Amino acid sequence: MGFGKTFLACLLAIVVGSILSFFFTIFIIAGFVSSISFLASEPVTIEKNSIMMIDLSKPIVETSSVKFADNFDFDSFSLKKNITTFEAVSMIDAAAEDPLIAGIYIKVSPTVEASLPTLYEVREALGRFRKNSVDKFIVAYGDTYSQGGALSLFGGGQSLFESSGRG
Repeated sequence: MGFGKTFLACLLAIVVGSILSFFFTIFIIAGFVSSISFLASEPVTIEKNSIMMIDLSKPIVETSSVKFADNFDFDSFSLKKNITTFEAVSMIDAAAEDPLIAGIYIKVSPTVEASLPTLYEVREALGRFRKNSVDKFIVAYGDTYSQGGALSLFGGGQSLFESSGRG
């Protein structure tokens, strides 16, 4: 009788464990699906005299990665939103032609997460923006500038420095 009790106890443990694992897996999959559904962006409405902000504290990558691990932030358990060089340049070029955009504000961070060729392309796009949009402005501001931040800034029309001169 000892073998039968042990067998039934193991069988019950396997069945209960399988059922709990199944529900846990469904719960995890539902969490991923719901987090991805929140990423679906709504259409953006642009009002007259809007200002386009370029935040250089966010990474600008050469190309987007198709690997899940490259696009997932394990610290915050969310997907990263990286912008590619093509997207950044295309947005600047589109802003030059958009009559609702009054200008561009560049927020410079101490560490710019972009390669120098990417920043060169952004600077060239800002130069085209300034050349083709004479009635629009470009303003860049940062408490401190790195080499990459300064490189992208000089494509802008006006750079604001800290009043103490330590920028």
